[in-house]
Order: sequence, then C-alpha cells, then structure tokens
Amino acid sequence: MISTDMNGSITIWNQACQKLYGYEKTEAIGQHVSLIYPPEQHEFLLEQVIKPLQEKGEHEIEVITRHKSGEKFSSHLMLSLLKDKRGEVVGMIGSLTDLSICKALEQELAQRQALFDAFLKEAPAGLCILDSQLRYVQINQFLAEINCLNPEEHIGKTVREILPNIAPIVEPLYEQILRTKQPLINIEMSGDNPRKPGFVRHLTGSYFPLLDKEGEALGIGAVIIDISDRKQAEAALQKSEQLYRTMASNFPNGAVMLFDREMRFTLVEGRELAAVGLSKELMEGKTIWEVFEPDFCAALEPNYRAALAGETVVTEFIYRERVYLGYTLPVRNERQEIIGGLLMTQNITARHLAEEALRESEEKYRCIVETADEGIWIVDTEGKTTFVNQKMTDMLGCTPEEMIGKSLFAFMDAEGMALAQVSLERRREGIREQHDFKFLRRDGSDLWAILSTNPLSDKQGRYVGALAMVADITARKQTEAALQQSEAKFRSLYELTSLPVLMLYDNDISDANTATLKLFGCTTAQQLYGKNPGQLSPPFQPNGRDSLSFINEMMDLAFERGNHRFDWVHQRLDGTDFPAEVVLTIIEVGNEKIIQAVIQDLTDRKLAEETLVRSEQALRQQAQRELLLNQIANQIRTSLDLDTIVETAVQEIRNLMHLDWCIFTWYRPNTNPPLWDVTYEAKNADLPSILGTYPVDYKSSLAVRQILRREILRIDDVSTFEDVELRELFQASKFQSVLSLPIHTASGEIGVITCYQTPIHATLERIGSRTDASGGGSNCDRDRPRRTLHPNPHSGPISSSSNSTARTNFTRAPTHPNSINSK
Repeated sequence: MISTDMNGSITIWNQACQKLYGYEKTEAIGQHVSLIYPPEQHEFLLEQVIKPLQEKGEHEIEVITRHKSGEKFSSHLMLSLLKDKRGEVVGMIGSLTDLSICKALEQELAQRQALFDAFLKEAPAGLCILDSQLRYVQINQFLAEINCLNPEEHIGKTVREILPNIAPIVEPLYEQILRTKQPLINIEMSGDNPRKPGFVRHLTGSYFPLLDKEGEALGIGAVIIDISDRKQAEAALQKSEQLYRTMASNFPNGAVMLFDREMRFTLVEGRELAAVGLSKELMEGKTIWEVFEPDFCAALEPNYRAALAGETVVTEFIYRERVYLGYTLPVRNERQEIIGGLLMTQNITARHLAEEALRESEEKYRCIVETADEGIWIVDTEGKTTFVNQKMTDMLGCTPEEMIGKSLFAFMDAEGMALAQVSLERRREGIREQHDFKFLRRDGSDLWAILSTNPLSDKQGRYVGALAMVADITARKQTEAALQQSEAKFRSLYELTSLPVLMLYDNDISDANTATLKLFGCTTAQQLYGKNPGQLSPPFQPNGRDSLSFINEMMDLAFERGNHRFDWVHQRLDGTDFPAEVVLTIIEVGNEKIIQAVIQDLTDRKLAEETLVRSEQALRQQAQRELLLNQIANQIRTSLDLDTIVETAVQEIRNLMHLDWCIFTWYRPNTNPPLWDVTYEAKNADLPSILGTYPVDYKSSLAVRQILRREILRIDDVSTFEDVELRELFQASKFQSVLSLPIHTASGEIGVITCYQTPIHATLERIGSRTDASGGGSNCDRDRPRRTLHPNPHSGPISSSSNSTARTNFTRAPTHPNSINSK
C-alpha cells in the first residue's frame, strides 16, 4: 500500500511495499513515487494513470514497476484520490500487486499454445476437432489437403457436407464415440473424394472423445494418416486440444474462519464471503455440516480433524466454482492446548485456472506424444534436439535428458551424416518427405526407421527447425537381409549341386536347377515351369498305373508324412525313358507349403545291376556245364562199356537241364529197311515211352543228312524253323524246342542224343545255352586212343502228328574238329 501527497511524494510505505520493491520505509518516505517506476514509464504514468485518476477519482491499470535492484516486473495498480474533510484532494492512495507470476504463466501458456499450433499445423498427419453436432471446429492443412479443400472451407460444416461419400460410414462411429465416450483406434477406410474422382485414398484414423470437467462429451478429436503409399499400419495417436482459458482479473482476497473442537464456527470474517453467498451471520455458531453441502464437507472434514490433531494442512479446493488455497492449522491456548482450528483461504481462481489450463494442455499434448506408436523428434535450426518423446528415446536406447541439446548427427554414422545434411537443407527449403534412414543406437547397433519429416516455421514464416515422425523398421530390415542372404546361399547350393532338384507349387513345377535341365534335356527352365511331374513321364508306370494320377498320390503321401521316397520312370524331352529314384520333401515358405523333389537317375545303376545278374547267370550256367561234364567224364572213366556211358549221359543231361525228353538213338542204315533204334530215354513220368525201332522214311532224310555231316541241330522254336518238312514233323509231335547231338563211334556206328521240350515247359533257349557248352565242342581227354564219340548233326525219331505255335530261333553249327574219347 502506497500513499502520496499532491506533489507525488510518498507518505505511506507499508511492509508489503518494502518486500515487493526492496526499499526500506526510511528510504521511500519523502521520495517521489517515480522511485518505483523505470524512467521510460514516466510519460505513460502521466497520460494513462494520473489523468484518468483525476478525471474519475479512482483508476485501475497494469503498469511496469522497478525493484531497488533495477529488475522490472508487472504490477496491478489500484488508485484512489485522497480527500480531506472538506472534500479537497490532498493526495492519492494505491495498492500494487506483483503480476510477474501471472505474466510468466501467461507467457508460458502462449509459448505452449504456439507450440501446439505449430504442431497442429506442421504435423505430417491429419488432425481435426468436431463438435457434438459433427461440425468441424478445427482442422490442419494436412487433413484439409486430403479432403481437397482449405481449412477455412471446413469450419462450421458437417462431415456429411465435406465428405458425403464416407459420411454414412463414419457418422455411426462418431455417434458411438459421443455415446460411449470410448475411443476408436486405427480404423482403416478407403474411398475416393468427389472433388477428385478416381483417386482412391487409404486412410487409418483414430477417434477419441473430448470431455469436459464433468466427463460429458463436447466433441471428437481425430487423427488421420494417409497410408496410401506405405500400406502399413502406422498408429499415430494425435490429440488436439481446445484451449479456452479464462484468467481471473480480480484482486486476490479471501476469508478467515475460526472453529472449535466440534468444528463449529466461532468467528468468520472476510470480503470473499459475499462473493460465494456466505456471511458471518450465516456461519457463526454453526457446524460445517450445517453450512456446507455434504460432498464439500466430506472433502473438508479431514483437514479440520488434522488441524485439531496438531497438523498444519495446506490444500487447494473448489467452492462455488472458485478455487481457493486453504491453510488449516491448530489454535492453541496459553498452555499450548489445542482448542480449535483456523482456516485461512485465499482466492487463487485466476492462478489455478492458468495452471489447470497449462496442465490440461500439457497433459493432452503429452498424451498425444507419449502414446503414439511412433517416435517424435524435433530439432532446431542447427539440428540440435529440442524435444523427443519416450518412444523415440526407447528406440535409441537413451533417456530424454541424454538427447536434449544434442545434435541429431550424434546418432548416425558418417554416411548418415551426409544424407541428413542434405535432408536438413531440404527442410530449410520447406520440403517435407518420407524416406528410410539408418540411425545408431547408444549401444552401437543399427536402428532402421521410416522418417516422415516436416519443416517447422514461426508466425513470420521463418524456419525454426524440423519435426520427424519415426517408425522403427529394424526388424523388417533384418528380416529382409536374412532372407536375401538365405536366398543367396540356397540359390548357390541349389544351382551348384549335381543332383537334379525341382520345386513344386500346387503340384506344378515352379523352379528347377541346372542339373534338372540337363537331366531332362532342356535348354531353359521355362520348358519345365507349370508342368506336373507326371507330364515328364511315360503315360504309364511299370506297375500299370497312369503317371499323372500316380504321381499326385505320391505327392499327397509326401504332404501327409513330410517326405516320401519312391522309384519312378521319367521321360526326357526327346522321348527317352529313364529309371529314377525320387525323394519328395515338404518345405514351409512363409505360411505356404511347397514340395522339393530330388531326382536321381538310376540308369547306370540299373545297367550295372543287370550286368551283375547276367554275369551271375553266366557263372551259374558255366558251373552247371562244368558239373555236367565232370559227372559224365567221371562215369566214362569208371566204365569201359559204351552202353553204360550213353545211358549215363542221357540221364544226366535230362536231370541237369530239366528236359521233358532226352533219348539216345542208333541209326541202322544196313538193315532193310533202315531203322531208328531208340535204346535209352530219360523223360517226364507223364510222357509215353518211345523206346524201340522205327523205320527211316523219306521225312527223316534231312535228319540223316545232318547226322552224316556231323552237324548239331538246335531249334529254340520249331514254328520258325526254315525247313518246312522237318518243322511239320516236329510240330506234329508237339515239340517246341529240339536239340540234336550226333555221335560217331570209332567202329563206324552212328548215334544221336536228342533233347525235346514241349510247349508247357520252359523254352529251349536255356537248354541250348547250357547244351552248347556240353555238346558243342568241349575237349576232354583228347589224346586217349579208346573208343571215340564224335559229335555230328542229328534229328531224332519222329512220330504222331499235331500243330504247335511257339517262337523259334534256329542255329546250325558246323562239325567240331575235336572229339570226346571214352575210357
């Protein structure tokens, strides 16, 4: 409180002035009131303070005052003219209140409002606010451009007026939000704009209710992100806030209330009482429950009881829509006994409103920033960090304190610095863009991210920094690199392996390596693509199954078991078949299953196996022939009787070769008529005996000539024998195969060993191969002078008549020069 005389000299200077301005009372009394004003304010005081005061008698204004230290600050000045008893003006009196705190709050609120406006304007996402009637209250340039209009063209219009195409879709969602007061996050939608037909945008939006203090929905906030280019879900929770701040301009005041231990008011004083409808008459003598509403009492009572317990409680509370700072403390008597309590209140509504607005704005801003799924990074004109959200620091493995003030270049390698420098220059040029970028985390590892960057400007349009929305794509990059490396390794192994390998998708060939092309005689892989493996096979497999259905069954078994191995016959493009072993293995690629087929050509192995079998058969036949010769030679050595030798030979040849018939016949040319004398036979039990003599008729003349020429007669299939007469003779006897071995003795006798096979037994192909070795020219005891048996051509006695149809192979061998000597 300050009072001056008519000359402006200070006459009253209270302790509050001393605390506020730093001058002691003795320093201020008598000094001109300009002592507390800076020199540049003197003219302002004369025109804006003194003259209005003289005209109205009182005046209230905000002025700049000065502390003894020279520090300037804002003060609220209330002046009144002082008059004496005669009504003459003798001076003036005024009260000053320090507004520096309020001014600081106003400045901070303005700065935060400017930051919010810049964020709303420059954010690389669409932001808007709708009222409860779904009319646009606020919208940023980004979203307005998506709607193909200016922001000003939206304000006051409904969603249906601006976006008639999607209004039927979004209006029920908005009404749901207003009704349930629950947000809808990451709602994707697509559509074209009637102002730009044919151009379809893909958007994702998050919508949330805007609630008042009572929790009622005032409107809807929306954050819209254009995902047409990226096709990725980029959740961006953007909240805008509506800042409507009311600053109280009332002079701060309050009230004092004494209460006893029963919480009954004993003394109530204060100018603030009337402002809330109270008075000392209404309160003194009554308890708090008789004065205030139950809800207010429930909040106030704990403070009163704490004071009665000896505690001092400082709290803020709201009463009749005014905010008060309350000091509740105990009241003691001279014996320090607590006899009651004291409540002092000060109306801080204006300050509280400012702080609450600041907190509300900051909380909304923090909610948008901290709950976003993307990192948010703001740098100044020099590229130094001025703000990061928690998501951004988590990505880099830092704390906000470690990043604030640091250059963004500190979080990248040399290559990244060069790229970032170019990007910052583009921000200075006002260009916004989106691109991939690699940062370095605190631990030195790579952080790959998608950056959506935007320049920031002040109200004058000057560049003040850049804003980046950062989405972590490190996992995607690592997966891509791993897939590329794995693909390269697989492709290298796949192409370099000597085994033919096919890849089958939906049972058709989708890929083939070089070895496969070589195996099937292809020049390009396209000759195989899209074909079923059954199409690279003959129509039927060796088991009689058609290749297409059979190979599909094999692939089904592979899917059932995970893998399947089987033998197969494939066919090259030139039409040649080859045996193969096929191994099918199921491979999972992503969410799909494909078949890997490994084909091994078995041609060489099959040939080796067949060669081995033929070699084994030849060895077995050789052993059998040697056994026969040994047996016959042994019996010949142990007997000097020709009849015994012949009988033994007939029996052993038949046993060894499993013949239907084996006989020995003497040719008697000197009898009249000439005769065939069948003296020995070995046969199947079910066949009739042909022992005895038979005349030599004209049909036997060919056989006689062959015997006399000592030619071996071998007929594998009589039906193909070239001599018609002899063929008819054999067919009439129902013989399929014939082998005739002529024998000439040293005494000039002529005989023949004849082997027959009927059609129901094996062909003589095997018999001939065995007999060739035993009767076609073996050398045994060549130099012995005993009775000799010479191999000569022969045909046996023939009788009966019938027809036979069997394949034949006729071989006529010349007389062998060697002989077999009997002992």
